[in-house]
Amino acid sequence: MIAGSMVLLTAFLGYMSFSQLSLKVVLEAMLPVHHPNVELMAKFGAQFGGANTTLIMVENTEGTVYNEKFMTAYKRVADEIFFHPSVQRHLVQALTLRKTKAIVGSAGRIDINAIAWPDLPRTETEWANFQAAVKAQYRGLLVSNDEKAGMIIADFKDETDYATLVTFIEGLGAQEAANGIKVHMVGRPILLGTIYNDLGATLLLVAISLVFSGLILYVYFRSWMGVLIPMLTAGVGTLWGTGAMALVGYNLDPLLIILPVFVFAIVLSHCVQFMSRVFERLQPGVAMGDAVVGGLAQVFVPSLTAIVAAAGGFFVLVMIGVPSLQALGIICGAWLLAIAPALIFTASLLCLMPRPRRFRARTTWVETVWKYARFDRYPRVVIAVTVACLAVGVFGARFVVIGDAVGSPILWPDARYNQDNALINERFAGVGTDTMMVYVEGPDETMIQPATYAAIEELSRYLWQHEPKARHALSMVPMVQAVNQVLYEGDPSYAIVPETVDEVAFNVYLFSSKGEPGDFKAYTDETWKIGNIIVSLDDKTGTTVKSVTSLARDFIASMPALPNGAKLLVAGGQVGIAEAVNTEIETTKDAVLIAIVLFIAGCIFLA
Repeated sequence: MIAGSMVLLTAFLGYMSFSQLSLKVVLEAMLPVHHPNVELMAKFGAQFGGANTTLIMVENTEGTVYNEKFMTAYKRVADEIFFHPSVQRHLVQALTLRKTKAIVGSAGRIDINAIAWPDLPRTETEWANFQAAVKAQYRGLLVSNDEKAGMIIADFKDETDYATLVTFIEGLGAQEAANGIKVHMVGRPILLGTIYNDLGATLLLVAISLVFSGLILYVYFRSWMGVLIPMLTAGVGTLWGTGAMALVGYNLDPLLIILPVFVFAIVLSHCVQFMSRVFERLQPGVAMGDAVVGGLAQVFVPSLTAIVAAAGGFFVLVMIGVPSLQALGIICGAWLLAIAPALIFTASLLCLMPRPRRFRARTTWVETVWKYARFDRYPRVVIAVTVACLAVGVFGARFVVIGDAVGSPILWPDARYNQDNALINERFAGVGTDTMMVYVEGPDETMIQPATYAAIEELSRYLWQHEPKARHALSMVPMVQAVNQVLYEGDPSYAIVPETVDEVAFNVYLFSSKGEPGDFKAYTDETWKIGNIIVSLDDKTGTTVKSVTSLARDFIASMPALPNGAKLLVAGGQVGIAEAVNTEIETTKDAVLIAIVLFIAGCIFLA
């Protein structure tokens, strides 16, 4: 009856696992929702993006960007990205878009026109003008330092199918390969899409590990019963967990796809211990049922203690203010507690099975090692070594770096994503794969106030001077300065922000003219209340994130208050997300470790 009931339960939860379990990344669930950075992202993210910024480098392997063959291919790729249904169109930047303009003028005349829209340059004069515009405004930003590659910057919606997106961009590169084009891409959507597309390889490795686990069990027990029963029980326990996830609507992050395998291994280890005790009792004349009862009585209490201790290690994750980790802790804790009924299920199956004809209860080499080790003869040495190891661990924990590595530590260093990351950072001085956003918020017309632009310019300069990994910030300041310089016959001394509101507003109007509707949403809103500063960085390691955000906050705290009451707010973008997560982990890690130790000690004492 017990086995039959559990078979029905397993069938139901297995159906839920395969039909209802969600496998996707939900950004909001991965962030500490009450952290100021996360609140800033929720407030300004729809307008300015940042979390899903993607860099697509289109490289010419046959020369520079200044030729029709390359630019024609580049335009095809840029148009495909611009019209992609999941892209936030107002945040796309490319050489061939209407918003990418040159500012020129002389003799009281000013021209602000797109540099390669609607048509590409054709004549020698047009190509010369295009090259001059790139060198003056877009080199290092939309054209590489060596002028052999063009950049497309895009921001994608959270509901984007990242795997399909990566396949789509790879397809664009494959289509243009015959034209000497090579496409490189980085960004959170690309990373997640790469992981999605590699799930097949991950599952293959899991299957191979299961085969090796079965072989090891057969070598150990020399009985197919010793292989099939533990493997079946571990599989059942895993299905219970994934089915429970589906029932409560939990989303299994692809980054945690290995989690069911981890639980499978834990269930398997307890089942192997139980099977060993059963086979040890299965002497001649001993019935299968009696051996099962004796084995279960021997292992149930220590196994239950270990199970509860392991579950407690997951339950304490609720102390970390990240919704996905809190849900993970509760579900995995409950999942591990299900090992106890899984052992009962194993016992019920064994009671229904005939006595195996051949089996081995233990291995000789293990007994030999234990015979000569005899740790019980040197208790003081064992305790001293344990305490020394603990002391080394506590000391070494002080040097653990919290935060991402350069590129993505999830992938191998030689993975294409990490190679593209390094290549883009090396060849583009004006953009980086990791960005920090500083938001500007104030009353109406904040973004046409000279004081606002002065504050933005001073902060940008301060960060560039004091943070080696920071690059020149992107904001509306260079646009206003460039227009002002042209208005004064190109005199470099007038590449400044004007001193009056009317002059600033006029410069902004001139630059925003002849653009697509909505283009300026990347910089401000309709009432000029908000704005942003984008600071590109070489990486978002814990040290870099802490340094650049601290510098920004210190500067803002020391600067005079803006006359209209506007404020500069730090920090958004990928760096803001990284800081929020890093801070949450740093502030809770000690409490979590202490809670785990106390919980385990309590379990051992009660046992």
